[in-house]
Amino acid sequence: MHERLNIYKEKVVDQYASSPEITPPVTPVLLKDEHTQLLEDRKKQAEEDRVKKEEADDKKKEEQEKKKKENAEKKKEDEKQKILQAVNVQLNRNIPTKIKEAFWYSVDVVLKPIEDKMDSVLGNTIDPFTDRHYIAWLSLVTLAFNYNTWFITARLCFPYHSEYAIPFWFAGDTLADLIYLIDTILFQPRRQFVKGGDIITDRLVTKTNYRTSVRFKLDMLAIMPFDLLYLEFGFKSVFRANRLMKADTFFEFSDRLESLMSKAYIWRVIRTIGYLLFMLHLNACFYYVASEYQGIGKTRWVYSGLGSAYLSCFFYAEKSLLMIAELPLPDTMFGQIFQMTNYLFGAFFMSTILIQ
Repeated sequence: MHERLNIYKEKVVDQYASSPEITPPVTPVLLKDEHTQLLEDRKKQAEEDRVKKEEADDKKKEEQEKKKKENAEKKKEDEKQKILQAVNVQLNRNIPTKIKEAFWYSVDVVLKPIEDKMDSVLGNTIDPFTDRHYIAWLSLVTLAFNYNTWFITARLCFPYHSEYAIPFWFAGDTLADLIYLIDTILFQPRRQFVKGGDIITDRLVTKTNYRTSVRFKLDMLAIMPFDLLYLEFGFKSVFRANRLMKADTFFEFSDRLESLMSKAYIWRVIRTIGYLLFMLHLNACFYYVASEYQGIGKTRWVYSGLGSAYLSCFFYAEKSLLMIAELPLPDTMFGQIFQMTNYLFGAFFMSTILIQ
């Protein structure tokens, strides 16, 4: 008990006896000269470190300034090259290019008031895949194209340019041409397109893209006024054959309509029936031309000249292409070749229709 009491007394007296921390080492005692030398060494070392740091900072700053100057010179050189290229492009432009640019500039100036008024109806640009107004317009252009496709061929082969019918044909032709012209001027230049994964909605860019496309060239050929040759050669539908170059509009309308319909097979069936009727229409036209070449009513194989010429020839084309009835045998080599070609084409056409 006495020993334990002494131990506790020592712990109470010594404040570090019960501390869990490690006792710090004893600081060595230096002489005055040694201590002065130590302070000088530390001061010298700190000064060397400061100088090294300043040198490193100055060097880094010089490198940054040098790199910045090089980048500025490179940028300046690139801008100079771009300016030189632009000047070379301007100098190398030939006279037709300058005339073309001046022409389209004048066209844009003339059409600008009309385009500005149509902005409230159509918008600045048109999404050709989802815009219902554009698809409705495509249906109207498709009707104009079908009018030209069916009636140009019929008028070219059958004698339908009578004095009574010419005013009606002229009115229909003018209306179809007006639809073509509106489509080329107001609708097609507004069509958005994708470039580099981005949808381009700038009117100037969409207009430039349209005017540099193959479709624009076909559209311009489709509205060329070859009808003016009526004044020299008479009212002949062959001068409207270029209107058939608007076929891209029909196929575009077909694709857009299929994408919108929930039951697209209905449109496919209607389109296939239309193809079938048009092929029968063409065959009827060829048959009338062949009959006229052989002499109408001269043999049992050609058109007799009685009744409606178109309905009679269409009835023959239906029996010939679909091979659903007996036909009179042709009496001449020309008729035989024509009929064999008809049978061969009819078999090929029917197989194609069945595949669809």
